[in-house]
Amino acid sequence: MVRKIKLMPDYQCYPLWALEEEEPANLNPQTLPLSLETVWRLEDWAKMFDSWMDWDAPTSSSEPSVKAVVAFDVATAETRIGT
Repeated sequence: MVRKIKLMPDYQCYPLWALEEEEPANLNPQTLPLSLETVWRLEDWAKMFDSWMDWDAPTSSSEPSVKAVVAFDVATAETRIGT
């Protein structure tokens, strides 16, 4: 059976989510049959998203710059296709 897994960021979570569950389950990429390079890429991608939050004052977090959003979108595409 092929697992359905969604690539989706959320603050302080792994970026992979199992979709077969009653509720989406957060998956640790290190527990999946992925190459080390792919795991690193996923971890870096999640860290990029997390960097937008001011953890000392979350409600004071500013929106990321257009440049940061574009870089994140490019990283998203590269993560999806594995380039």
